[in-house]
Order: sequence, then C-alpha cells, then structure tokens
Amino acid sequence: MILSWLTSAGNNIVEKTKNPFLGTFTLVWLARNWELVFALFNFDENYTLEKKIEFLSERIQYDTFWTEVGYNILWTFIVLILTYLLINIARVISNLFEKRLTPIIYKWTDYKSLVPKSEYQGALTRMNELQERLDKEVQEKIRLQNERDKLEEDFQKLKIEGSNLEDSPKMVETEKPKSRQLFKDNLPESSPLEKDSNIDFFKNITNEYSFDHVKKILDSTIDEDEIDYGEEYELIDTLLEKGFIVVKSYGSNENNKYLLTSEGKVFYSLYFDI
Repeated sequence: MILSWLTSAGNNIVEKTKNPFLGTFTLVWLARNWELVFALFNFDENYTLEKKIEFLSERIQYDTFWTEVGYNILWTFIVLILTYLLINIARVISNLFEKRLTPIIYKWTDYKSLVPKSEYQGALTRMNELQERLDKEVQEKIRLQNERDKLEEDFQKLKIEGSNLEDSPKMVETEKPKSRQLFKDNLPESSPLEKDSNIDFFKNITNEYSFDHVKKILDSTIDEDEIDYGEEYELIDTLLEKGFIVVKSYGSNENNKYLLTSEGKVFYSLYFDI
C-alpha cells in the first residue's frame, strides 16, 4: 500500500515537472535562492538545531513570502518568453539556411542534379496517369482472360455432354407415350431469336445443376410425374421464376406435379429434346 502510494506520488511529481511553467519556476526559485539551498546541505558541524532554524527563519519571512512568489512568477514568464523566442529565432535561421540558401548553393554548384518544381510536378502527374492506364489495361486483360477461360470451359462441357449423348442409345418411349406424343404435337415453333435469348440461361443452369439433372426434371414435367420439391426446390424455383414451368397440382409430402409453359416447351425443344 505504501509502495503504491509512493509510486503514484513520484509519477505525479514527474508529470508536474514536465510542465514548462512549473519546471521553469523551480529553476528560477533555485537561482534566486541558491544560498539558502546551498546552506541546507552545508551547515557547519557546530551548528545546532536552534541555529539552523534561526538561519532559515531569517531568510524565509512571512511578510516577504508573497512578494518573493510574485518575483519568481515574473521571472518565470520572462525566462519562458525569452526561451521560446530564442527557439523560434533558431528555427528561422535553420529554415532559412535549409530551405533558401542551401538550394541556391546547390543550384550554383551542382545545377545538373536539380530540376524546377514545375517540371517535377509535371513528370509526376504524367507518371501517375501512365500508371492508372497500365492498371486499367491489366484489369481489362484479366477480365477478358477470365471470360475466355469460362467460355472454353463451357464449350468443353457441352462437347463432352454432346459426345456422351451421341454414344448412348436413344431412349424408347414405352412408359408414357401418350403424354410424350401430346407434348410433341403441341410443341410451339422456335426461332433463332428465342434460342439466343436463352443460351446464357442454358449455360448457367447446366453448369450449376448439370445437363442430365435439368433434363430429368423437365422430362418429369412432360411425363406428368411427381417431383419431390423438398429435394429439388432450388432448381424448381429457378425454373418457376424463369416462367418455364408452373404447378399443376400439389401432392402430399411436397411431391408436386409441374407442367411446362409455352416458353418452357420452346426452351426444352431447343436444348434438351435430343
């Protein structure tokens, strides 16, 4: 407890001495009362306690205490003003030589190593502009390369899926030929415009769910099979949002039946009716 109190008091004293006024005031008081301070540590051995007290009482009088404090404060402000004035005069001299005279001397003695500020700023501006253009071109090149890689990847997937479909035997429509034939009889006519408008959607949805998976769901809508919405909700919601399928009837345990819309039939005939 005592140690912590002493530590706190010591830290407080250190913080106070860092104050310019208090530190200067202490120095002024010591300078004006150096005899008293010197005497406190250098009394003769024959000086008794009474003589020491008498000596100190003669030099510390109550009626002159506030006068002494006032003089110390006055001298403290004078010393502070002179100190900061001299510091700023020294700074003016230092800046004058460093900022004014030194560049002139360099210009006279080593003019090749110096350039006007306007030329330097102009070169710096041009360099920043070139750097910005370079960064934009690099970003654009990266974007184009990513798009190219994505298109090549899509092309390879379509190529592999197409070769797999060519090698596999045609499915025999024996389970529900009636619904299949009805679908083919009512198939809307497609156009190149409609095909182009849905090619991006075809690529995205087959990349995310695979070609066979999407075809299986669409075939189920044609054959009027029940589909487990709980397992296929993401793909079904995508097709519903696109407007390619609609709900025909709700079954138990989320096993619903869905129908292709006219747009869905065109989409199916263009990309999945193989």
